Amino acid sequence: MDRGPSAHPLTWLLMPAAAVLVASALSLPAQPYTGMVLREDRVLAVIPGGPAARAGIAPGDRLTLRDDPGDPWRAFRSFTSAARPGRSLLVVRDRAGDRRLVWMLPTPLPDGERRMMAALLAVASGFVLLGGWVWSERRDRLTGPFFLLSLAFAFLLAPVPRFPWTGLDVLHEASYTALSLWLPALFVHFFALFPEPHAPRRRMAAGVAAAHGIAAALFAAWTVVFTLRAAAHPAFEPALALLQGAAALWFAAGIVSALALFVRSYRRAMTPDARRRLRVALAGTVLGLAPVATLIVIHSLTPAATVSGERWAALLTLLVPASFAWAIAVHGVFDFRVAMRASVA
Repeated sequence: MDRGPSAHPLTWLLMPAAAVLVASALSLPAQPYTGMVLREDRVLAVIPGGPAARAGIAPGDRLTLRDDPGDPWRAFRSFTSAARPGRSLLVVRDRAGDRRLVWMLPTPLPDGERRMMAALLAVASGFVLLGGWVWSERRDRLTGPFFLLSLAFAFLLAPVPRFPWTGLDVLHEASYTALSLWLPALFVHFFALFPEPHAPRRRMAAGVAAAHGIAAALFAAWTVVFTLRAAAHPAFEPALALLQGAAALWFAAGIVSALALFVRSYRRAMTPDARRRLRVALAGTVLGLAPVATLIVIHSLTPAATVSGERWAALLTLLVPASFAWAIAVHGVFDFRVAMRASVA
């Protein structure tokens, strides 16, 4: 196996990935329970008897923090980042244009919610371990995107850390958005090469470049629109909603394209041995990503919809690293270039 130089720049990404996991684990006790489903600043659902219901909040309300002139980060603070268990929070409730100040008292997470977040943290840690394992064994065109994919999944699945400074919350929000937009491009990049690490053909290379270009353009547009909206320019609210819908559709389209490329690689493997080596990874990838892609399409078409079992769909992504780990350990999936070359020759 080609391990490459030990000082490869991508190797240093393990440090921030591990730091995010540690921060997420340490801040699990500080995760608040609000008893509602919130997307951006709009309430989608309220759980009866929860803190939101006791505060008189109803589905359809918009929640924002009361403006604090002494806070230099006030334009970027959100209700989600400010909520702490056991600490009363004064928020502005906008109900069909009727704006009122209401107090909410978030509580510590119930046992079920805490176990779910711990499970998500375990899945995120599994992605980091898998990516680090593959990257430590071999470094080439193929394992680079796989390593980045593993770290991106870990960052997106880990419970949001509770930072003491709003600036870190803003940095986390920007990083989360960037990785959400680049994840489909990385999937397309990886499966355009898989299982051979050689440079893709011209048309395939153009598709990979276009995927990265779309991700970069969407992130640049999000940065501009988000900054202007946070700086008290409400006219950009529709633009931000439109951009979020476009990003969701891009995510789903990128995942579907990547799965199609994986199926293409599987079909090109003409020998039973080559297909056997790919079968587990293909099944785990499809079963792990299809529910998430479906949820994203639903939310992009009907933003106000709530789908039961969303977190279970996120947990199903564990099948992706688990299937690849099995394929690597049992079938040596990253080491069967000779078998694939013989099967497609």
